[in-house]
Amino acid sequence: MEPNTDAHTALIAATLRDRFGLSPEHLGIQRVEHAKNNHVYLVDMAPPTSELREDASSRPQPFTSVIPAGTSRLVFRIANADASLEDAVRVRNEVACLALGRQALASVDARLVPRVYAWNDRLDAEGGGLRWILEEWKGGETWSADRVEALDEETQRLVLDQLAAVVKAFQDFRLPDGSRGFGGLTFDDDGVLANTASTIPCGGPFATYADFLKGMCLWQRAASERSPHLNGWRDVPALRTRLDALFAGGLDELLARVPAQQPTLVHADLCFPNLLFDPATHRLAAVLDFDFSHVGAPVSEFLFSFWDVNGILPGSAEPQGPVRKWLLKGFPKRIDARFRLARSWDEALGRAGAKKPSSIEEAGHVADIWWFSQELCQAYWFMDRFVAHKSEEALAKLKAGSARRLEKFLALWGF
Repeated sequence: MEPNTDAHTALIAATLRDRFGLSPEHLGIQRVEHAKNNHVYLVDMAPPTSELREDASSRPQPFTSVIPAGTSRLVFRIANADASLEDAVRVRNEVACLALGRQALASVDARLVPRVYAWNDRLDAEGGGLRWILEEWKGGETWSADRVEALDEETQRLVLDQLAAVVKAFQDFRLPDGSRGFGGLTFDDDGVLANTASTIPCGGPFATYADFLKGMCLWQRAASERSPHLNGWRDVPALRTRLDALFAGGLDELLARVPAQQPTLVHADLCFPNLLFDPATHRLAAVLDFDFSHVGAPVSEFLFSFWDVNGILPGSAEPQGPVRKWLLKGFPKRIDARFRLARSWDEALGRAGAKKPSSIEEAGHVADIWWFSQELCQAYWFMDRFVAHKSEEALAKLKAGSARRLEKFLALWGF
């Protein structure tokens, strides 16, 4: 769905005028074209703010800051309703995770995470009928994995070690009381945190990580029933019969093997496109985009993040060549050039003392359950913009691929 840029621009100008006293004629509002899960706008102010700008709302919003004097640019992120996320909880969840992210990275540099200046999670006239977050702009460059791979050994190590330190800080962070269940986060008007449904659709909150995985499996199975493309896998009768058998009695046995997990703040999209670096010093300048953030387990980050360095832990049904084995058992000394960055990343995690798949109990088993749940109904089946651009042949190929991988998981588990 194409954004209504004129309406968005009017909302941004009105919000900054009414709540922060910033004159619209001094604002330059430009849409960021490559953003996907949000409609993102850069707001340039000329001249920069000469004094602190406080939100003029009747009551300060939790987890927000004043706009500092000297600010010349802001970021306004409007939630894209076509992103397959739980819209009702995503804004407060992201605001909470940004705040906790700053706390978690205090030992590294809390300034890496943008501050929030205002937000709206209600579809009412006061918020412009849209959900949005106004946040701090961060300077720096976005690098690709190819660029990092091309760096000299010492500089590459510096870059990877900084990302590993972020992972370690998130793993070590102790979540506040009331937010140690699994799933999403929310808060009341006084800023008291609580668990809620996951932004990544699966229900919740959940008391244990095994419950989180079960909730995802059940949600995905129900989603496959709603999908006209999948029809609950009834078009593949033998597969449907095997799935029914697993859900009738085998799933709980699989989940019983999942060890108890420490509730962990999970960014869920840590990759170079969501990081900014100072090109002069190669220092990490920002950690961005907490859209998928949630409370998960240490292994969770490796089911979402690091995809651009071959660091995401695949399932047995599609192990990505030797990647799954190496992530779980360790990388060999001699390795093909295309996997060297993955090995360097694994070594950086080790230097940081961070938990990684090879040191997390039953990480491979958890990954199998996770990827099984995703193959039950991939998110793209409900993305109109994705499906509309695929031919019937291409859609049939995607469905067949998921069926094949589901069958491999079921065979692995004896179904």
